[in-house]
Amino acid sequence: MAVSRGDERFRLAVEAAPSAMVMVNHEGKIILVNSQTEKLFGYGREELLWQSVEILLPGSSQQSQPGPLARPQALPMRRGHDLHGQRKDGTQFPVGLTLSSIETEHGTWVLSVIVDTTDLRRAEAAMREGEERFRNLADTAPVMIWVTDPDKRFTFFNKTWLDFTGRTLEQELGRGWAEGVHPEDLDRCFASFSSSFDARLDFEIECRLRRADGEYRWLLCKGVPRFAPSGVFAGYIGTDMDVTDQKYAETARRRNLDEIAHMNRVVAIGELTAALAHELNQPLAAILNNAQVARRFLSDEFPDLIQVGVCLADIVADDKRAAEIIQRLRTLVKKGESHADLVDLNEVVHEAIRLLGHDAMRRQASIKFEPFPGLPPVLGDRVQLCQVVLNLLMNGLEAVAELAASDRREIVRTVELDNGFVELMVEDSGKGIAEGDLARVFEPFFSTKPEGLGMGLSISRSIVQAHGGRIWAENNVGSGAVFHCVLPAAQHAPVASPK
Repeated sequence: MAVSRGDERFRLAVEAAPSAMVMVNHEGKIILVNSQTEKLFGYGREELLWQSVEILLPGSSQQSQPGPLARPQALPMRRGHDLHGQRKDGTQFPVGLTLSSIETEHGTWVLSVIVDTTDLRRAEAAMREGEERFRNLADTAPVMIWVTDPDKRFTFFNKTWLDFTGRTLEQELGRGWAEGVHPEDLDRCFASFSSSFDARLDFEIECRLRRADGEYRWLLCKGVPRFAPSGVFAGYIGTDMDVTDQKYAETARRRNLDEIAHMNRVVAIGELTAALAHELNQPLAAILNNAQVARRFLSDEFPDLIQVGVCLADIVADDKRAAEIIQRLRTLVKKGESHADLVDLNEVVHEAIRLLGHDAMRRQASIKFEPFPGLPPVLGDRVQLCQVVLNLLMNGLEAVAELAASDRREIVRTVELDNGFVELMVEDSGKGIAEGDLARVFEPFFSTKPEGLGMGLSISRSIVQAHGGRIWAENNVGSGAVFHCVLPAAQHAPVASPK
């Protein structure tokens, strides 16, 4: 054979190749094959030499335009030709060809690498079938579905998305989808998306997207990373759901909660009227007394201006004290929507105890507070949280009312939990709660007191849940009950508590 005589090393390299290799001369005749060719096609080597390549690749040269193996001189290098191979038993199978031309003294010859692509074709067919099935499922899904590649480019939107936006798939692909996002939400939306994408984390975003009729609607967007079977990151897949109606309903619910909570505060202030009037009368009486004394000093023939100054300083101090009492009342009675701020729970408890101080004295009960030092703040509405503490403290005062005066005690504690929450505990020394009522004390209109409205604890639960927390009651081992209120701590430095 010409090639084997000319270059034994070349023949050995062809023989050692892991794929079928066939050398064809300028006449389309087979002049060299390796053992992999014998295995793939079922022929012996001697059966193939000097035969037309058509024996292995029927139709490779008998086409309306000559095939690549029939005109090797026109193909210095060709890859990926898809043909069908034919084994000795007549069965055909798909093959992939890689062709290289070799210039020899006898003309241009072609070395072809032949690969059985049966498994590849099956895999491709299965992939196409899977993609088609996914598209059919996605297009019939009631939620908006999208897919991205590893470079944050969007490569698919389902029919539900396209129907919502009224745009074509071509308009939305890549970063075209961003054209429909509300300008006020775009930077925040993309920043959150990008940071989660870079960290390969699940994400959840709320933003407004323009609907086909021009109205912006609130969408809840959720995305999760996807990976190829090899573990290579392939991008993200996600869903968008229109939550506009739910957001409006939540806003309405919060307004209703604000209304009910305001009514509850007004009722609570009404119950404290006598105590608050007494607390306010003290600085007012002191102001009057100091004013009368100062006037008497000034009526002397030689006024004692130093004493007058002392009286005036007392008047200013008592005026500030009265103003603080009135301001606390105004804050509680004021009607308005809730606002989220950083709130020091220890400070809120101190404020609630100050408001209830005289009422506790009138009831001959003690309230002891054990604050946790450096307690992290919570994010919430200060007035509503103060209302929760007031409701729990007043509930405790009523629970100990039937005891002897020396036994009427309440203990309030705050503590930082290990799971990113803070806890408020209000413990009383009363007789406790009947086991059958423990699960019902937070129900609306349920009360263990004949004259009770049964709204204080119910409103407290609604407020706590709206702040992302939970509240429950349990009996002490000895006597009395303890109410637990757990709230998520804000991710900020602790707020200094008052001394």
